[in-house]
Amino acid sequence: MNTMQKLSYKVEPMNQLTEAKKDEDDWTGTTDANERRKRQNRLNIRAFRRRKALEAKSTPKDQFVIWKPQPRPNTSAQNSTSIAKALKQQLANINQASEVPGLIFPLPLDHLLTLIQYNVLRACMTNLSILNLLHTTPTDCRNTLSAPMFPAPSTIPPSLSPTPLQLSTSHPQWIDILPCPKMRNNAMLTFHEIDEDDLCRDLCGGLFEDCNDLDEKGILVWNDPWHPSGWEITEGFARKWGFLLKGCHEIVEASNRWRGLRNEDRLIIEV
Repeated sequence: MNTMQKLSYKVEPMNQLTEAKKDEDDWTGTTDANERRKRQNRLNIRAFRRRKALEAKSTPKDQFVIWKPQPRPNTSAQNSTSIAKALKQQLANINQASEVPGLIFPLPLDHLLTLIQYNVLRACMTNLSILNLLHTTPTDCRNTLSAPMFPAPSTIPPSLSPTPLQLSTSHPQWIDILPCPKMRNNAMLTFHEIDEDDLCRDLCGGLFEDCNDLDEKGILVWNDPWHPSGWEITEGFARKWGFLLKGCHEIVEASNRWRGLRNEDRLIIEV
């Protein structure tokens, strides 16, 4: 007589999806290669940040209080765009730091990355202010983007002065805040092909999402945001948006100067 054998199996989650937080993070079954790679990168970045956080906890470091932020009122906004909502949440998180006695340095990786991205936001707002363009941003965004700016010059510096192409051609005003005239001209010639939301996300290195991809395709601002010497282009940004950097020798050299201070290899960018 044949005996019936009972088969059992155990369903376990895939290790590759350990960092997945929502359905949009699941790359399995996604046929679009670009979308699949984007989701995989997002999960890899989360895993990297988690490992770094665990390492920081297990490695004792000297810590000391060196700065106490001044309290600022929380900003509020009503119905806004998804980007404005994300920015509002990020700014609220930063504003909460004013409720604690002081910040402890060295900062955890998550906080450091957020502050670097926050600096880029401040830089963009500062350049908008210099050009007297703050009023052109949507009201909801303007309320949300309440942030201290860099000390700015009283007149428009040469690096932000409109080029003849800017003056003669109708264009989106985000182009005007780019700190390199040649970069603005490159954007003028290609803005019809640029996804503005995509560029905005990359400029702030993932500030609008729940992962920090600053090293992937972001920009850093270390000094005067109205001058190319204060900006640093990451390798990922150069790879994705290289057409905007054609002829922008000054901003490429500035990027390599900042990288050199960290003993990092020079970026090789065809300009």
